[in-house]
Amino acid sequence: MTFSFSLQKLLQVKEKERDEKQKHFEVSRKQFEEAGYRLYHLLRDREQMIVGVEGYATSGTTIAALQTAQMASERMEKEIVHVQGLANDARAKMNVQKDALHHATIELKKLEKLKVKQHETYRQEEKLFEQQQLDETATLLYIRQN
Repeated sequence: MTFSFSLQKLLQVKEKERDEKQKHFEVSRKQFEEAGYRLYHLLRDREQMIVGVEGYATSGTTIAALQTAQMASERMEKEIVHVQGLANDARAKMNVQKDALHHATIELKKLEKLKVKQHETYRQEEKLFEQQQLDETATLLYIRQN
């Protein structure tokens, strides 16, 4: 007689569910990384622009060039605010996916532990049954000899 886990189908469903949640988490993590890198590059570009504008001011330039630099700076600030919002949304989505993955993993672990316990119980019962059969066989042999 072989061991058969009564909740094997449920275990398989939970494994698929966990794998699916893992994929969703990885996608959301990648989106967050991309938004973070985009924000990083924008902030770095802004710093370079500030240094460039300061160079204009010290070297003497036209008002039109300063106005152009100011407009570019304002556009960049708007884009930074927009990308910060995207990064925050991506972070929130990633955290939701992480929590869902964590929950699915816990559910799977519970079923796996239950399977291990049931298998141990099965092995103990099988061992007890074998011992009883050996005892009966020994008793029958003893009775035949006497």
